[in-house]
Amino acid sequence: MRKMPKRYLALAFVVIAAFVVAACGGGADPTAVPRPTASPVPPTATPAAMEATATGVPPTPTPVATGNQPAFGEIPPESKVGGTLHLRLIGPFPLASDSFDSRGWIEYSVFGPIMNNLVWKDPYGPDGSYFTGDTAESWEYSDDGKVLTFKLRQGVTYHDGSPFDAEDVVYNLDRAVNPIRPTAGFFKTRMASYESSRAVDSGTVEITLRQASNVFFPVLAMSGFLMYPSHIPLFEETHAQWKKNPIGTGPFQTSSMRVGIKYEVQRYVNYFKPGLPYVDAIVMTNMSSPTATAAFRAGKLDATNLDSSPTQYQLKELAADWGWTGVPIMLSINPIYLNQKEPFTNPKVREAIDLALDRQAVVDIWLRGGGSRFAYPVIPEDLGGIWGKPTSEIAKLPGYGTGAEREADLARARELLKQAEVDPSDFKLNIMGGTTYPQYQETVDQSIRDLGFKTTISTLPSGETTARLVAGDFDIYATTMSLFMDDPGDNVAAIVATDGAFNYGKWQNPEIDALLLKQDGTFDFAERKQLIQSMADIVMNENQTIPVVVRFGYHGYMPWVKNWPHNIQFLHDNIFRYEQIYLDRG
Repeated sequence: MRKMPKRYLALAFVVIAAFVVAACGGGADPTAVPRPTASPVPPTATPAAMEATATGVPPTPTPVATGNQPAFGEIPPESKVGGTLHLRLIGPFPLASDSFDSRGWIEYSVFGPIMNNLVWKDPYGPDGSYFTGDTAESWEYSDDGKVLTFKLRQGVTYHDGSPFDAEDVVYNLDRAVNPIRPTAGFFKTRMASYESSRAVDSGTVEITLRQASNVFFPVLAMSGFLMYPSHIPLFEETHAQWKKNPIGTGPFQTSSMRVGIKYEVQRYVNYFKPGLPYVDAIVMTNMSSPTATAAFRAGKLDATNLDSSPTQYQLKELAADWGWTGVPIMLSINPIYLNQKEPFTNPKVREAIDLALDRQAVVDIWLRGGGSRFAYPVIPEDLGGIWGKPTSEIAKLPGYGTGAEREADLARARELLKQAEVDPSDFKLNIMGGTTYPQYQETVDQSIRDLGFKTTISTLPSGETTARLVAGDFDIYATTMSLFMDDPGDNVAAIVATDGAFNYGKWQNPEIDALLLKQDGTFDFAERKQLIQSMADIVMNENQTIPVVVRFGYHGYMPWVKNWPHNIQFLHDNIFRYEQIYLDRG
């Protein structure tokens, strides 16, 4: 197979090395021993990388043009195979029963054990950004970067015995960009370069792109880009059937589902990766944060799942009581959304809101110090990002100060409202958010009230929040936006592009759209970085979606949980398969 042309070495996923740090105790070396029952063909290449520029910008790793075999963790003794892994669900399941739906963020972790990707960021790879084949065996690009051809693994079957083949891949690619429901647009802007795909034969898929793209390949490796069965299509008449017994090709299959309460899966004996999974079953139980905190302190939960809030605020206690190991990750850039309605149609009012936000209070009160007030549309470079400005530059911007600087920002904000001829006492604004992080909404609410606006807070279940957002029935939405990758083709595009899945205010800026498209097809590192920062500066100046804080987080596990991967960059990295986790309670 041909190697990827040098000019496309930037078709890459970016390393957030600053948060991949050594954690103490509890787990075996996740890169220790290749499993002998895996494919006999060992990895023959490591991810290629762009040469560092003269400015010392970190290199951008890329997927190798030919597929790589998965890396494996430690092999458990036979006596340690089995048992049940207990995890928490952070909200009522199912939200959408479809990880392609913008409402379905819980589904990434719930369906991870029962489904596979086409390719994935192997969590046991050298640095957490190592692309390997999952249901794909290998891949290659055409010389112009516009055609991507996958060869699929043989012998992969769904839990009902049906074969997995090229038609399943085409089905999932097409529905990612042509969703059957208006809200199911999670991947649409992320896959703007996608034109079409076809099944060449049962084991070969050919994908045609409108332009060579930096972000397209990493999107295929996202934890939510799962291979759903095309023979049970997710249309209204069949979706209800599939929801009763979700199936995939993964290491576990559904054994029990109590809607909104508990989801249980058990080992799939015909899994195509020999010897996996190691545990017999996984039980995921819906718990509030206080209940989950108590369960962790009592030793009744084994590891974090999608959310780490109940554990990251008591790392010292859990480490002292149980020998808990926390694995740092870059969790999210948290924005607020302003709806396209009065008074926010006036740019001076939007600027006033930005200036009034007490970002340090959000870090102190909600994040308990586990974050940074220097938020930017993409991750600041000294917080581990590739494309963002350094925090020293962000600190010079209005709205990021503390103490006397914040008081000056508030005075400037009040003056802007006067210039806009807006009396804040004439408006009653609603601060809407989900039930998971009420302190975030409360802290944002205080900042808005500091300007003189009358406010109310609506802390709502996810389904109700989404319905109101889609209907445009909101004033200010305070939310978390978990990161999947350090690339503007991820959440930035979804939030600010005209057709972005999360552009709930329906804001439009042709210049932003043009820059998003141009940077995705630009493969000179310095040029692309300049384009990204130009786009990010426009987002910052328009204040339609306002970055508030950068949130740090953890995955983590009890000492009896073995083989937990440590090469984790982001909250949603592909760790939800749990196929190599095993338990050793002594």
